[in-house]
Amino acid sequence: MPSTYTKFLAILVMTGFSVLISCNKDEISDPVEIINTEAHIVTYSSNSEYLFIQIDALLDTSNQLDWSENSFTDFYTIYIDANNNEVLDPNLDFIIGRSSAGVCFAHLLTESSTTGCDFQTGTTAQNIFGPSNNAAYDHVQFEIEVPLSLFESSNETKVFMNMYDASGISHTYPGIGGREKESFFNPAYSVQW
Repeated sequence: MPSTYTKFLAILVMTGFSVLISCNKDEISDPVEIINTEAHIVTYSSNSEYLFIQIDALLDTSNQLDWSENSFTDFYTIYIDANNNEVLDPNLDFIIGRSSAGVCFAHLLTESSTTGCDFQTGTTAQNIFGPSNNAAYDHVQFEIEVPLSLFESSNETKVFMNMYDASGISHTYPGIGGREKESFFNPAYSVQW
């Protein structure tokens, strides 16, 4: 007959094993770098529910994140190919960006028009001014969480993005010049989870 100690040890092992399984289910993957320039470092990671996008705006050292205090502000716009077909699909592909009311989620209708902002999608973001792992001085950073349920593709999407510094400097990645209507998300970065 097993001793009380053996029973206790078995319970601990089983409890630890179930905790380990539940922790691994929602474990966040290691960050993957998709942009590394003098101005921006952008990485993404994921777990079973969210895609996490981190934007480190290394050259943006003025805190212009507060919409109420600035007539111009720092912001980003991320274009997402929800079904990963490299074509603009109206009412399916979407953008995520900053607005004075929070994180704007809007469906793309054309290359230059969208639906109104929907603030109920579960998409959230933090706007940070301070040091990061990439730079010890204060600068602008954005951390965005996008529910994976918004994507039609099971494990991949294409993205491109625009970053705006309130001083008037903007950057488009990977560059908008060669993009054609029949392949709107080409060139674009491939993001996998």
